[in-house]
Amino acid sequence: MKSYRIIIPLFILLFNLPISNSLPISNKTVYVDDENVNGPWDGSIEHPYRYIQQAIDNATSGDTIFVYSGIYYENIIVYKSVDLIGEDRNRVIIDGMRVTKDAVVNITAPDVTLRGFTIENGWCEDEKFWDASGIKIFSSNVKIKGNVISFNRLGVTVATGVTSLTISDNIFIDDGILLGCYVYNKRMTKEDFLHEISNNTVNGKPLYYYKNLYNSIIPKDAGQIILVNCRNVTIRGVNITHTDFSITIAFCSNCTIEKSTITRTDGELILFNSNNNTIQNNVISYTLHGICLDFNSRYNVVRYNDISNSWVGISALTSSNNNLIYRNKLHDNAAGVLLAPLIHYMKPYDNDISRNSIYSNNVGVQIQDGSFNNTIQRNNISKNKEGILLKHSDNNLIRYNYFNRNFPISAIFMNCTTNFWDHNYWNRARILPKIIFGYKTIDGIISPWINIDRYPLKYPPAIYRGNILYVGGRGEGNYSSIQSAISDASSGDTIFVYSGIYHENVTIDKELSLIGENADTTIIDGIGNDTVTILAENIKLSGFTITNATDEEDISTTGIRIVGSNNIISDNIIMDNTIGVFIRRATNITICNNRFYNNGIIISPYDWDENRHIPLYDEYFIHTIEDNTVNGRKIYYLRNQRNISLPSDVGELIAFNCSNITVESLSFTRCDCSLLLIYTDNCEIRNSSFIDDADIWLIDCDNNIFMHNVMSRNLHGVTLDYNSEGNEFLYNNFSYNNWMGVMIEDESNYNIFEKNNFFGNNKWSAFIGYSFMNKWYSNYWDEWIGLRQAYLSFLPKIIFGSPLKNCYRITLPMNFDLHPADKPWLN
Repeated sequence: MKSYRIIIPLFILLFNLPISNSLPISNKTVYVDDENVNGPWDGSIEHPYRYIQQAIDNATSGDTIFVYSGIYYENIIVYKSVDLIGEDRNRVIIDGMRVTKDAVVNITAPDVTLRGFTIENGWCEDEKFWDASGIKIFSSNVKIKGNVISFNRLGVTVATGVTSLTISDNIFIDDGILLGCYVYNKRMTKEDFLHEISNNTVNGKPLYYYKNLYNSIIPKDAGQIILVNCRNVTIRGVNITHTDFSITIAFCSNCTIEKSTITRTDGELILFNSNNNTIQNNVISYTLHGICLDFNSRYNVVRYNDISNSWVGISALTSSNNNLIYRNKLHDNAAGVLLAPLIHYMKPYDNDISRNSIYSNNVGVQIQDGSFNNTIQRNNISKNKEGILLKHSDNNLIRYNYFNRNFPISAIFMNCTTNFWDHNYWNRARILPKIIFGYKTIDGIISPWINIDRYPLKYPPAIYRGNILYVGGRGEGNYSSIQSAISDASSGDTIFVYSGIYHENVTIDKELSLIGENADTTIIDGIGNDTVTILAENIKLSGFTITNATDEEDISTTGIRIVGSNNIISDNIIMDNTIGVFIRRATNITICNNRFYNNGIIISPYDWDENRHIPLYDEYFIHTIEDNTVNGRKIYYLRNQRNISLPSDVGELIAFNCSNITVESLSFTRCDCSLLLIYTDNCEIRNSSFIDDADIWLIDCDNNIFMHNVMSRNLHGVTLDYNSEGNEFLYNNFSYNNWMGVMIEDESNYNIFEKNNFFGNNKWSAFIGYSFMNKWYSNYWDEWIGLRQAYLSFLPKIIFGSPLKNCYRITLPMNFDLHPADKPWLN
């Protein structure tokens, strides 16, 4: 043992001079020296422990462990709250010997400091231990300061649930930081990423960690980038290599990563719980996953990237949904595209994998472990060992793809028999249906199974068209109207519309993306008619103001009328239309991040001029509607919810299959349909106002109570539709509605109206369509003949209606209020 090592701490005890990594003046200091081979070992300066783990095992929480220079071949577990201090970070080396299956330093206790070490070779040749690390942290209040962390599989891995972490002044070589590792405890929150991380470098370049950053551009000299809770941040033109997770985007939105090069990393460009970001025009190679959308990442666009020689090209994992993976070049990977959950009950779904070139991979597209409702369409899937592999994943749609020269197999499925194959091209022209082979396990016995593409294509699909057409602006050849560009476009094209006012009525009848330059300045004015009508599927409409679909003689004029399914309406301003968005018998519509003013959303099984008696199907009402506002207040879309009291910030409510919702003392206005309730029962709506185009519509809803509300100046105050029964209306005011105070139709019976006021309604106070058995008690009716002629006050109030379905030209007495009130109730 070197004698100077005893002299140094004695010198400090005598003179108390401050030096780097100085020893604490305390009886609670334990010493470690790898040169004390023969002992004795008691942790004293004279007899230090030979191994760091020995010192930890014999220390007490609160102690300091001082480690002298040397190479320590061990994997340590810090399970006590101690300070681990190395004499010199360049000469105190903890070496994992490349046999590490967990971490070189595994910190499981809180209140630990690790300073002054080189931590290296946390690696395992067995590739299944992908997260073997230099340091793993599972506890809070940990400080990692002033270390060299090098040549580990991953540098520092931080599990979710860790808070108050400091990582500063470290040098990473061929390593980096992974935050938000949720595989251990299966959860994630924003706090898992909000730490103090500063003044670190990766391969001599800055490690940029930003939280709560807005409207900024990241410097190009980054060695690694971590963004947390950021918005509108651009990463452009960076060149990152030999780190772990090159770029981490956590709880961020509207960020762009583009024109960057990422190569030879042990992780991936990864998104956690991040929405509406764009990743485009990057070149990525030799990584774990090139681009990974993970843990509830939604509505992201991944396009025009070239990803190769990686374990996976692009992946959508754990509950990541509604992402568009479009026109990427994915080649020479183990898998081109992977959809899979890392938590078994959080499946990725509703992702669109379109128009990619997926070739020369082991597997072109792999969908597994319950991933569902994903669409794989118009991709070139060629020269892979397996074109597409589905495992335990149903209800995915595979259509219009070009399968060519995949050997030995184009498509196979395992224990998933209900995927949909439609109009794919299978190596050659086919007249007969194409059989896709697979198997299903029944009672532990593997049985052969088949799926069928009933209409395989005779010719390769048009997977390469995808042109961009421009409307407005000053470019040569730009179109002057949106509709003319749509007419000339092919399915799959994008139409970009420059700022301006476009006075036209747009009909979209083919698969397109219609993108406005800026929602505030790119305006489509419907000049009194439906502004945008969507007839086709797989439309994206984004970045517009949609306005002026108004006609005093047509109550159904609509800003955006949606008939086709699987469409996305996002980031628009929809204002001053008779109806904002009208969805008629369409399925799987996404409406997100839109601002509505003086109109809202209506979902209907029928158009206003259609036969009302159209069968109801659940899928008409199951959509993705989130992050929208109407007149500055939130649009709530609830599905399968119970026991909820609506907050005061609600501007419109759409509730499907809910119960026990309370609406108390709220006000609704200018939102088309303030309450749209479908299959929703046992709710209470009290002391609220629904005024000026704020209709209430119940579709097959039972046993709801409306008390002390005001329904005024709407189309109808309340509509009961499709067998809505047992609802009670007590002490409400139905006044000055443009058509009817109450509309009851389509066998909606056994509803009770008691002590309500009806006055000033334009056509009828109440009207009944093919609904005979409702009860009316002591309501005030301003048109009751008993008010005008006192001698006729013994007569009941007659409620007229039609005895026929969907025919209101024939009106007859239908119900009676036998004892109408002679003066308004004080409601």
